Amino acid sequence: MGRAEVEHNGYVLEQLYSPLVVHTTPEHEELKEIGRGCVTRQHAHHYLGFVRTQWGLFEKERRVKPLLYVYRVLLTGIHLMHTGVVEANLVRLNEAFRLPFIDELVAQKVGGGEQGALRDADFDFHGRECQRLTAELERARDGSKLPDSASARTRAALNDLLLRVRGRGTHHEGAKDTKGGPCSGGGADDFGIWIAARRLTAKEAA
Repeated sequence: MGRAEVEHNGYVLEQLYSPLVVHTTPEHEELKEIGRGCVTRQHAHHYLGFVRTQWGLFEKERRVKPLLYVYRVLLTGIHLMHTGVVEANLVRLNEAFRLPFIDELVAQKVGGGEQGALRDADFDFHGRECQRLTAELERARDGSKLPDSASARTRAALNDLLLRVRGRGTHHEGAKDTKGGPCSGGGADDFGIWIAARRLTAKEAA
């Protein structure tokens, strides 16, 4: 796993800190504690790239659901750069950002209107908002007090956890995490811990 993949991957952090956990373990809690040291300003690149992809999907469909995802990605990225805290819930994010149209879009989605297409005027408005928030995310990245990379101490702690969990018999590096674990938000068995630690641990690409 390359250094860039670790330091840009906001998806791993979102899964690690997801509130949707069926079962946890002391190792899971340890990984969450160590993971705070993996949050860097480089995660902004993940969100900037992701929002470009999501906007492209929205442009094709012009539906409420992908549009909400565009905003969720942008606000999560901005919030992360300002606070170092992972928050992926759009409603909670908007308690701080106070964008009135977010509540309207959420209400439309909850009311079953997520498949409806937006009007041209609405599309133009959201295009401008997306550009504005993208610029805000870039400014937040540039002014963030987050480090540029995880410290050597954090990397060592992750490696130590990985080796301890692996030592209990988890040796299937190529297998898929299909039963949960902190990387899927569904639980925290040894294999899930091992997978998440692998994804967060920076190793030079071979």
